[in-house]
Amino acid sequence: MSVIYGIIHTREESVEEPEILRKTLDGVCFDREAVWQDTRAYFGVLLRQLIQNDAEQAPLQDGGLIICADARLDNREELAEQLDVAHEQLPGVSDSSLILQAYRMWGEDSPNHLLGDFAYAIYDPNTGHLFCARDHIGIRPLYYFWINGTFCFCTLREPLMAACPVPPTPNDTFIIASFIRANAEISHTVANEIKRLPAAHSLTIGATGLTTRRYWQPDSSTTLRLSSHEEYAQAMREVFSQAVACRTRTDRRVGTHLSSGLDSGSITVLAARELRKQGKKPLAFSWSPAPESTAQKIGDERDLILEVCRQEDIECIFSNLAHDESLQMIRDAGHIWGDPYFFEENKHLSSYKKSDCRIILSGWGGDELTSFSGHRSYLADTLLNRGLIRLLTEIFQMRKNRCCSLRSSAREVLHPLIPDFLYFRFFNLPVINDSELLMNPALAGIVHAEKNKSSRWFQRDVKAEQRQYLTEGFLLQRIESWAERGEMHGVNYLYPVFDKRVIEFVLSLPTEQLFRNGWRRGLFRNAMQGILPGSVQWNRSKGENALGEVGRAFQAFFKTKVADYIREVENTPSFQRYFESGAVKKMMSSPKAFHLIRVYNYAKFLHRTFP
Repeated sequence: MSVIYGIIHTREESVEEPEILRKTLDGVCFDREAVWQDTRAYFGVLLRQLIQNDAEQAPLQDGGLIICADARLDNREELAEQLDVAHEQLPGVSDSSLILQAYRMWGEDSPNHLLGDFAYAIYDPNTGHLFCARDHIGIRPLYYFWINGTFCFCTLREPLMAACPVPPTPNDTFIIASFIRANAEISHTVANEIKRLPAAHSLTIGATGLTTRRYWQPDSSTTLRLSSHEEYAQAMREVFSQAVACRTRTDRRVGTHLSSGLDSGSITVLAARELRKQGKKPLAFSWSPAPESTAQKIGDERDLILEVCRQEDIECIFSNLAHDESLQMIRDAGHIWGDPYFFEENKHLSSYKKSDCRIILSGWGGDELTSFSGHRSYLADTLLNRGLIRLLTEIFQMRKNRCCSLRSSAREVLHPLIPDFLYFRFFNLPVINDSELLMNPALAGIVHAEKNKSSRWFQRDVKAEQRQYLTEGFLLQRIESWAERGEMHGVNYLYPVFDKRVIEFVLSLPTEQLFRNGWRRGLFRNAMQGILPGSVQWNRSKGENALGEVGRAFQAFFKTKVADYIREVENTPSFQRYFESGAVKKMMSSPKAFHLIRVYNYAKFLHRTFP
């Protein structure tokens, strides 16, 4: 995998080496660096090898075209057959070369023929034509600016902020939406001048200027019909196992996130069994504290984590963060856009590097999409499409399995049925009241104006909820944030739950297959029979008690520091522009310290970025 960047001038002027752009990449971990340039264009690649004898050449010049790619292809054999590449030659053909050959055969429709994680740019020096594409889900980022005939792109955002020919200005709507965790325009970023190429989109610069188009849409219009529940479970097991296996293609050590949840446990076991064929073992990492560092609790998630490790004979590294160390990580996060949450992951980043784990397999996103809990749509979908009797039966079975309360069930049924004009006025749940109250009232009107443009948080059918997660940017925020942090430590996060084959399979399932006998995520549980330990497979709740205990203790400790932290930023223009001082000071006496951590980090980042 790679960090790619480039500059193209479409006007009659020469391009000099983009020193500012390259200088901001000094912190990236890479193995090889290469550049290509002519009088009007400059491309650079910082290549990190996942396979030591990788044939990748970066940038690659072939047949008059230039490509620089950050790519990991999963359908190399299929592409080779379609592109008439001999099987015995394939090991010596790089992913970039396959992408370039696909472009020659299928043109701007070529991204549809690729399977994997990718962001790339293809340039024709003779015509000045440029084509860029980002993978179907958006695992690999791609940012750009297009100003006064200059196009500049990079898979990291910060270099573009530094190289922008005009001072970047804050995108108020994006900033506010991010802080309150509402949906924002998927092509926007924190700066008005810097754009994001959305997932499943391509970009072209030609005679008519810059255009973008969506080349793939998640489709739930067709329904898979199999003859039995067992056949559905077998099909799920096969497609998910394939998604995990293809992401272990490396001669470096593979790491996995491991919690007490279904997704991370399944990925860890399947990866362990695939790697065992090669005489290797994965190394698991948990955000929970080490068992010996806190008291054992009833239902302790660490018992389930250790059960998975014992079953597969693998090691798990638990997180041990002192309070002062956590505070320093939060302060350091002030130079990165986004919430300062998940600082446990920041602790592990150094461990990945020490262990030579260049791939981390994560199960994040499975609950929303692949194994799918359906908290926002399933019961309403059942009432509307299968009737009241079936709804009552489902609720009875869920209550029997202790998977829900009557109150939560009523909420899940009724909220999706509220008419839009009432819902957007009174029930638009993505807007978190505590966060909204902290904002400067002068900008609060933007929030209220955008509310009525937002999609419903509670949907009336399962397929709409799944598509919403894929298309509205909820999943991308953490994916992009982790991708950026990973580049600085030589780590690639890979997500089997977001494999295109898995997504298309899940979207094709009959809704009733996702839940079985009152069990949320019922199909996925059944599919993991013989893979997960039974205690994990049928675990009712991912209650991370030990991690929560550490988090609460940290928040109590942090409250003694928060006043000093806020004083550092309360006189900055960014704090005064976006936050209400009185509301922030009032919250200092409340138990909600994490809201204040977010205020501190947002204000610090914005002051640094837009002084």
